[in-house]
Amino acid sequence: MIVEEKELRERYASLSDDELADIARSADLTDMAKRCLKYEMDDRGLENIDTKIAELDEIDKQLDKHRQKKIHEGKETINKFSKPFYISGTVFCIIGVALYILGSSKEEQLGLGAIGLGAFFVFFAIIKSISRLAILKLIFRK
Repeated sequence: MIVEEKELRERYASLSDDELADIARSADLTDMAKRCLKYEMDDRGLENIDTKIAELDEIDKQLDKHRQKKIHEGKETINKFSKPFYISGTVFCIIGVALYILGSSKEEQLGLGAIGLGAFFVFFAIIKSISRLAILKLIFRK
């Protein structure tokens, strides 16, 4: 279908500002369509849509950087507070294994208890980290 420039200008003149903006965002305009659109937008005193889109894209990039920074800071905080649980859990497990291997029956029981306590600390740290990461991603999602 061949559309003449006059028809296209009349069509653009009948559209609202928002409809013109939607068309301007379309990447597949012909040169004639771009010319007619620019003419109509200039006639209405509308801003250049490309400039506006570029500004919005820049704001979006800045927000993404801010989100990523906050998520990174949150991960650092999670690591900082989870590390003692990992360390203490690992220490308890090592002590428990040593007591179990080297000890008598009472020490073996203490060793198993220490292994259990160590495993709990490690498990707790993992669950705590996962839940906080999930919360961070929910808070700072797009």
